[in-house]
Amino acid sequence: MLAYSAAELLGVAIGGGGINSWKIERPELAVKLRKVLAKSSRQGDDLFTKKLREKLNEFMDGESDDVRIAATALRVMVAHGTFTPTGTDALTKGGSSTINTLADELLNECNIRFSGWFENRQVTLIRESIDHEKSRGNLWKIKKS
Repeated sequence: MLAYSAAELLGVAIGGGGINSWKIERPELAVKLRKVLAKSSRQGDDLFTKKLREKLNEFMDGESDDVRIAATALRVMVAHGTFTPTGTDALTKGGSSTINTLADELLNECNIRFSGWFENRQVTLIRESIDHEKSRGNLWKIKKS
């Protein structure tokens, strides 16, 4: 899942706890992902950390619609498990479409988070520049007429 890798790198680059702190609530996509993960998610106990297992159980039980949890689980399963194109948990056409939608959502979330970070960074840089120029007495003074 290249989209997940991109999200991981962005999470590190902009700070704030990385992708594992992101919450991406998408109820309609969550329903589809639960179907895709139904068999595999219950078998991956040896693949997942305790924390991810707990979060994934909440997701699968419908207690959470945070699709980032499913994305993380899928990332682990693809990298370390049997959830590969030829593995025992290979995707159906519908499952593949759902995973593509998840990838689109991850990339959309990256866009939102990067845009927010960039806007905040621009404001910070402008303020710092103004403060610097003020301290040097280089700002234009407006005279009252």
